Parts: sequence; structure tokens; C-alpha cells
Amino acid sequence: MCSVSAGGDSKTLMIVQIAPVEKNVGETLASLNFAQRVRTVELGAASKHVENGDAKTNAEVCCLRQVFFSEI
Repeated sequence: MCSVSAGGDSKTLMIVQIAPVEKNVGETLASLNFAQRVRTVELGAASKHVENGDAKTNAEVCCLRQVFFSEI
């Protein structure tokens, strides 16, 4: 689902919560470091990933995708 919503010209937003309390410094630094790494990510064009499986499984997956995306 993320690849569908993050592809093309879409924009994403990440909210990072930091804590002003000294005991949470490690968690705050880890969150800020992660946010900095995420900021540098550049997504390319979306590509379709197809796994080799039997026809029945592929048909079931296709059906479930149709049901899931029709409800969004």
C-alpha cells in the first residue's frame, strides 16, 4: 500500500515527536537521525512486483487487491 500511495507525484509527510525531558535524549536523537535519513530518500517510478506462484494463488491475490482498493 505504501508503494501505491508514495509513487508518482505524490508527497509524503513524516511527523517526528521529540521530548524535552533529559531522560529521553537517546530516543529523541534516534528519532531525529531517522528523520534525517528519511529526508534524503528519493523514490523512483513505481514498478510492479510479481512473484512466481501458482495460478490459483495469483488469482486470489488479484481478487483481494480489487476488494481492498475498491474499499479505500
